[in-house]
Amino acid sequence: MIRAALILLGFLVIALMVAAGFALAGEAGLASVEWLGWRVNMTAAAALCAVLTLTFVAVSVWRLLLWIIETPTRNARARSEGRRKQGAEALAKGFLAAAAGDGSEARRLAQRAAELDQDNPASASWPPRPPKPPATSPPHGPPTTPCWASRRCGWPATRG
Repeated sequence: MIRAALILLGFLVIALMVAAGFALAGEAGLASVEWLGWRVNMTAAAALCAVLTLTFVAVSVWRLLLWIIETPTRNARARSEGRRKQGAEALAKGFLAAAAGDGSEARRLAQRAAELDQDNPASASWPPRPPKPPATSPPHGPPTTPCWASRRCGWPATRG
């Protein structure tokens, strides 16, 4: 927003310098505008200044409207960023608590980090969960044999 205002202000200053050059040249020209029954006669330099000033005002109002419309998106982004930072801080404190041997505090901070920052894979995988037990073979059916012990493996040495 500030960059756009500075660019517009720069163009306005350049246009004012051009209008001043027209006025100082002696042949300023004439501009006449008739609108809704009103007639306005002015020099070309004054018309240029009026057009540029109206353009500046119109663009400024447009940018202000866009800034107001984008406010909810900016607020949501700021909230998300704040939650992400709080989650990273809670995760770091949880790692420190785990290193210090305080398991309950580490778990509490890990849960807080997972609630705050759901997109962070580190907070989703902390605290470490116990490994799943290995799958047992079904009680029915033939026992499975490894490929190297089977003739169906496809190795040339095992074909008969």
